[in-house]
Amino acid sequence: MGCGRSGTWLLTGIMATFNDVFLLAREGPVQQFAEIKGEQSVHVAKRHFAAFRQADVIPPEIGILAIIRHPFDVLTSHHPAFETKYHILPRRWLGEMEALRWLMETRRPKTMIVRYEDLVVDPDRVQKSIADFFGLGIRISAREYQRVFRPPDDAKEAMHGLRQPDVNSVGRWRNDPADRDHIGAILPDIQPMLGWVSMQFGYDVAWP
Repeated sequence: MGCGRSGTWLLTGIMATFNDVFLLAREGPVQQFAEIKGEQSVHVAKRHFAAFRQADVIPPEIGILAIIRHPFDVLTSHHPAFETKYHILPRRWLGEMEALRWLMETRRPKTMIVRYEDLVVDPDRVQKSIADFFGLGIRISAREYQRVFRPPDDAKEAMHGLRQPDVNSVGRWRNDPADRDHIGAILPDIQPMLGWVSMQFGYDVAWP
C-alpha cells in the first residue's frame, strides 16, 4: 500500500525478489487478495487508488507493507499516462496519510512502513528489513528486481520504464520553479497533516 507516486510499483517489484512468493502484478481493491490461487506460501497483491479507504477492514492475518515518500515529491510527480501535470491532488494525499496514521496509531499487527528514499538509496538493506519482518527468504538482490518482475505495460509506463531504483528521483521538485509554485499554492490545503508526516518520517518540509 501507499499513496500514488510514492513508489508502490517499485516496492511491488522488490517483492518479486523473495523466495516462494506469488505476486499479483496488477492494481486492485483489497478484496482481490482473497482471489489469489497461487501455489506459493506467500501471496502479494498491490492496492489500487481507493484501497486506503478500506485499510481498517483488512483482516489482521494479512500483512501490510506500506511505502511513504516525501510529500513534495509525491504532490509534484507526473504520471505519464495522464495529461495533467500533477497526478496526486491534496485531497487524495490527505486521505492516504489519514489511513497511514491509522495504521500507526492503532499499532496494527503485521504492518511495516518503508521510506521511498531509503529504498532507492539502499534497496538491498530495505529488502533485508522486509525479509526479516515478514520471514521471507531472499532469492536475488533487490537491485536486480527487473530480472524477475513482470509488470503489465501500464505499470511500466507509471514507473517511467523498468529500471534500477533511481536516487536522482529524490527531491526533483527543488529545482523546478513550477513545482515550487505548485507546492506553495497547496500548502494551506495539506496542513497540519504535513507537519505530522514530517515529524514521523524525518522529512524537511520547511518553506520560505
